Parts: sequence; C-alpha cells; structure tokens
Amino acid sequence: MNNLDLNKYTKTRILGNGADYEVSLGENEETHKSIVFKRPNPHVILKNLHASTENRTKNMLDFHALIGNKVRGISPIIGSANNSDTNMHFYEDELHNDYTVIAQKRAPGFPLNADVRARILKVPTGIGQTMFSLFPIGLSQALDIFTVPKQIMAIQTAVFEQGFIILDLNPQNVFYSPLLDTINIIDTADIYNLNGENDNKLSNKSIFDYYIEFIRYYIASEDIPKQIEGYTEPRGTRPYFDINIEINELKETFLNSGITEKMSMIDILDKIQLKAYSSIHEFNRDINAYFETIRQRWVHMDDLSTLQSVWLECLDFFKIPHWNKYDFNHETELKKFL
Repeated sequence: MNNLDLNKYTKTRILGNGADYEVSLGENEETHKSIVFKRPNPHVILKNLHASTENRTKNMLDFHALIGNKVRGISPIIGSANNSDTNMHFYEDELHNDYTVIAQKRAPGFPLNADVRARILKVPTGIGQTMFSLFPIGLSQALDIFTVPKQIMAIQTAVFEQGFIILDLNPQNVFYSPLLDTINIIDTADIYNLNGENDNKLSNKSIFDYYIEFIRYYIASEDIPKQIEGYTEPRGTRPYFDINIEINELKETFLNSGITEKMSMIDILDKIQLKAYSSIHEFNRDINAYFETIRQRWVHMDDLSTLQSVWLECLDFFKIPHWNKYDFNHETELKKFL
C-alpha cells in the first residue's frame, strides 16, 4: 500500500458526507484516472474530535494491507497520506489538524441506497436495494437471481475465514454494477477482529450481529410491490441498538407479512437468537435454501409478467441526473433490460 503525494491529485467534487467521513472524487493530474478519497468529517476535524475516526482508519488500513485488498468484491485501498502543510493542494482548506487521507479504487455502478440527503432532490434513494437485492424479479428467468446478497455472503465468508467480520454492511456501503452483475463493498471502517482488540463501538459485536444486519438489509419482509412507489424507499434504515430487539422486530414483521415462506425465516431468526449456528457456512446454507424457495415461487406466479412490467418501469429512475456522479451510465449499465 502506497504513501500518496496528494499534490499529484485534483479534487473534482464531493461525493458524500457522513458522520465519520467525507468522501471526494479526485483525479490524477498525469493519468486523469479518477480515485476516491476519504478523510474524517471536516466538522469533526475542526473541533479536534476525530481521534476515534482516526483509530478506525488505522484498523481499516491494517485490514486492507493484510487481506482486504485481496478479497474480490471489496474496493481496494490504493494508499494513504497524512495531512500536512506540504500537501494542502488537494483539499485547499485551513484544517491543519493531523488526520489521515485514504485513497480507494472507484467502484463501478451505484450505491444500493443513495445518500439520505438525496431525498431532498426527490431521488428514490432505495431503488437499487429494492430492485436488485430484495425484489430482483427482472432477473427471474435466470438460474440465480439473488446475486447481490449472495456476493455479500461470499465476501463475508472469505473475510470471516481470515479472522474478521465486516459490520455496518448497509446498502449505502455496497455499490452494484448491473452490467457486470458485481458488487463492491466501499467501507470497511467497522471491521471486527475475531482474534484481537476492538474499539468500544464494536467490542460487544459478533457474527450474529452480521446475520441480523444481512437479513434486515438484503432479504424482503414483504411481498413484491405492485406499483413503482413500492420500490422507491430504502428498507432496514432504522438505528441498530440491540440484537435481541432487532430479532424480535424482524420476527414480528415477517409474521405479519403475507410471505408464503415466512415460517422458514422465523426458524432462521430463532437459530440466530439461540446462537445455534456453529459456523457461517450453516447460516449460508439456510439462506441459500430460502432464496431458492423464493425463486421457485416467483417464476411460477400467475402475475409474474405484470409484476415484471412494474419492475422494468422502475429502471427509468436511473435516468435522474443524481446517478451521474457515480461511475454509472444508465444506457450502458441497463441495456440488457431495455
């Protein structure tokens, strides 16, 4: 992993601003290649309250140097730089506090959930999550339609086998390219070390928290939407406080749904609550069986073509200019559906 000279890059625009990090797009002045840059949130830097973010950044860099850059589906970190008076050209502000800048390969496609602030601009922020993870019925003639959640499972399994867990796998942190049918996880700041120390935020977490995150973000707890409005809102966005609260809320949601297979999901949630899964592979087996049951029901639905028409109509949402700030061209990426 390289030590970067930020003076060789020009910032082109800010992509997003979260509680912990500011994310910008930059360009190499020689090659004109675009790269993503991350630093602690400037407002936090200004108050000199970014020590915890710096600690997470260090853990993320260590993880990527050890295995993260080798796992397919995790956006590689190219290098990092320390803020100093000699590399202020990139940010051009007066934040002289010490902080770390990360440079990461730009992920193709779009985030499954857009930044919540995009709702002000009438962007349907949940459209990627709903169309390509929860209700991918536009792919229902394929042998395997749940490719997005299954890729997440494969990445987490590879990481777990090396002694880590990626937490906070919310859809904003997962980019999807329909053209390539691939995902990229762009944020591994909440990396849990199974064999080492973890910060206070993660100290009480385990693989069972990942199981619950996965279900609430990437498995539908409702029937396929019959109107385009049903695809626009993100799912699973409520704050995560306690695993047992989450399990009970998910159980109630599934029990109150009209999903035919809901009792199979209740069985999975019971196993998580009882910590009955002795390995991530057992969880994957049950989830894959659940997905296959869902797929089999979908392809034999009498109203499949009607529901697919609604799904295809939702593709027009990707013509909204908001999506142009990503490495995404709707005509190219979605041509196989048009």
